[in-house]
Amino acid sequence: MALWRVLWSAIITISTLQIGILAQTCDTTVQSPIVFPVRNVTVEGNRMRRGMRFSYGTPEQNVAVAISAGWNETYIYDENGQCSGLASAACTVGRGGAFNEGSSSTWTGLSSISALNSKDNVANNAGSNGLAGRDKLTINSSLSFDQFSIAIPRKSGPDYSTLGLGPSSRILDIAKNASTIASRSWSLFWGQTGLTDAHTNNGAVVLGGVDETQTTGNNFTGAIRPSVYSSCRSGMIVEVTDMVVSVPGGSSGSLLSGGVQGQGVNYCLEPEFPIITMLLDHWNEWEDIDPDAETSGNAVDRAGGGPNVWGLIYPKQNITKASLTITIAGSLEITIPNHQLVQAYYTFNEDGQMAVNNTISELMINPLQAGNANDIPKLGMTFFQAAYLHVNYDKNQYTLWEAANPTGQNSKFAGVGGSSVGCATPSNSTSSPNNGTTSGGSSSNNDNNNSNNDTGISGGAIGGIVAGVVVGILALAGLAFFFWRRKKQARTGPPSETATPLYDMNATQEKPELMGSYTGHSSSGFYTGKPELASNATAQPVPNWMQPQEVPANVVHRPTVEPQELPSQRYD
Repeated sequence: MALWRVLWSAIITISTLQIGILAQTCDTTVQSPIVFPVRNVTVEGNRMRRGMRFSYGTPEQNVAVAISAGWNETYIYDENGQCSGLASAACTVGRGGAFNEGSSSTWTGLSSISALNSKDNVANNAGSNGLAGRDKLTINSSLSFDQFSIAIPRKSGPDYSTLGLGPSSRILDIAKNASTIASRSWSLFWGQTGLTDAHTNNGAVVLGGVDETQTTGNNFTGAIRPSVYSSCRSGMIVEVTDMVVSVPGGSSGSLLSGGVQGQGVNYCLEPEFPIITMLLDHWNEWEDIDPDAETSGNAVDRAGGGPNVWGLIYPKQNITKASLTITIAGSLEITIPNHQLVQAYYTFNEDGQMAVNNTISELMINPLQAGNANDIPKLGMTFFQAAYLHVNYDKNQYTLWEAANPTGQNSKFAGVGGSSVGCATPSNSTSSPNNGTTSGGSSSNNDNNNSNNDTGISGGAIGGIVAGVVVGILALAGLAFFFWRRKKQARTGPPSETATPLYDMNATQEKPELMGSYTGHSSSGFYTGKPELASNATAQPVPNWMQPQEVPANVVHRPTVEPQELPSQRYD
């Protein structure tokens, strides 16, 4: 046993040395990433919409966009927002703002949306149903792309303006081909949108890199397989092996104990989807654990007239206080705190301003039911307010962490190359790439890969040290295992091989008892019903980012009709 302890100490020491060497080195030739903040964006008419700022045209017009791992093109709505039953201003802000083609001196229109020759089905099939063109995309004062193509939806498209970061992403291809970024990769932390300023923080979208302050601790890496998972546009499927609800000062319990004990459930990562959906069996378990989550006699509606569509609406004083911990593949735990699960319920009034009903709150969970009972559940924006995602198409894989820096402050962004990571730089100096100004998809500087002035340990020396360390660890581990095995008592045979965890997505589900219905939603319109908002609403003391206005308590009704089905597919 003494020998074992000595060997184990040696392994730990050498492993620490190896990690220390790797942590202190970075590749100075790897381009810095492109960083877009996720925050409240001031759009047309001095209105606000949360999202990633997209500055387009000449002069620049700001639009707030979502991030999609399934779309490849960038879809920007213009002043024809294609909303049914909403005032023009409310529609415009709901879509993320509007791009006015006629106000840009550098806009070049294309014959139709199909002229993009896109790999997106909606672009190929829409034909005259959408517009397209090219204009100047401004990243910052030193980086722009003069002829960046966008699609302008008409009858089909995302719920609101969206930056396409799919496997054939136009913006990733352009930036990589111009040597502006080192890899066709991107990362996302959506930030936080809590009920108080303390729980409201900016996020960031990073093209060609990561925020190193977020990527610490345990992680999970999976393959991207969009052709295999047709029901998950992103191709990123995670196996959720547990979901635990924790009520402060009360009970806690697993949601996977009701009929699916010991089995995992496939979830689709969909960053542009506003909330989290879950199987009805699991929601029923939540209600059993947490009485405040019960929908019967408690929840009054489903959100159908606001950005966070499909969430459950509760009286503010009766909503759950629980947090939700999601376990990925039996190894990575990501906890979504209550201050992110429960949000203020807001819509946009006829003037396009945020309007909050202070008598109710929204739980960012949608139990799948009726016609959607067999849909694959989704982890949307709410999940990415607690999780950090890095997607690398050059390696055809994605990696998840629990966000280690939920405030998003003091971030350190580093570029990611083929097999190396660049040197991290502070968040206030990362938007300009190492290669200098890029315009129209070309770099203004020569390749500086051969002019590294770093006088520290050479890459070859570091490689030799690391290789030696690895060999030493393996040798010591083998020797330790030899002595341990000799002392080990005989045990039973190897564990029996188990089948891949599955859940029967075709099982019959019952509807939850909701005391009302939600407004129907279609893929061709942002909302199909207009929320009842007072035109003379007044400001209320809720988070500064929302600039809220009071609305009547009857913004949520209790219709006598049964809950409607969600569309089986959100996009055409």
